[in-house]
Amino acid sequence: MKNTYFLLGLIGGTLVLASIYFQLSSMDLGRYPLGQYIVVDTALPAWWDVVAFPFIVGTSFLITAIRCFRVVPNRKATLLVLGVCFALAALLFVVNAPLGAYAAAPLLFLLIGNVRHAP
Repeated sequence: MKNTYFLLGLIGGTLVLASIYFQLSSMDLGRYPLGQYIVVDTALPAWWDVVAFPFIVGTSFLITAIRCFRVVPNRKATLLVLGVCFALAALLFVVNAPLGAYAAAPLLFLLIGNVRHAP
């Protein structure tokens, strides 16, 4: 079961790194100061779709994976955790299809695999 949480953390870390990359690649600090980017970007709905929501979902996956890796909950709790994470990935798919598909596909396989092996 620790492999499940390791993969969940890997998915979360990738989402966080992708959102950081999208933010950094869209800034030109030689032209505008960082404060202006923060004020202007957070007012745009596209910024929330591309940067903020994937960052929040990835961070929640990382926190969940670290917490569950230490505690290792039972099979029923693992299915609940994976179900909630899959629901978040499905919401991410609605907002940002490529990152949502990246997050949802492995979670679906993890969910199916854990359901098949449930007692």
